[in-house]
Amino acid sequence: MKPKPAEEKSVRTCMTQEERLKRVWARGESSGHAHVLVGDCEQGTDGFWTVGPSGAIMYHCMEAPWVERGEIVECKSIDSTDGHHKCDVLKPGDRIRFSPQLEWSPFDDMIFISND
Repeated sequence: MKPKPAEEKSVRTCMTQEERLKRVWARGESSGHAHVLVGDCEQGTDGFWTVGPSGAIMYHCMEAPWVERGEIVECKSIDSTDGHHKCDVLKPGDRIRFSPQLEWSPFDDMIFISND
């Protein structure tokens, strides 16, 4: 269940800067974007985030406006139509955990963690 825009904006702007920083789930190092969890969710000791009864949303947005003001600013340098960078609505009971994206370089014959 997605929160109404007014309710959701109120939740975002009532958070302290420290609380908003804790909601940054993952970062795109070269673009300055972040994957941000907003809504009813909390991180457990096992590293998983569990979504509560009210649901949550994961935004892909610029990190600085989010941390400073709670503002969701779309990252223009990323194609939001590729499916990876769309806003995701999370259902109550969902459990998610960050896993870095791995890439293989055939030139170096190495697997490394992707930068963005």
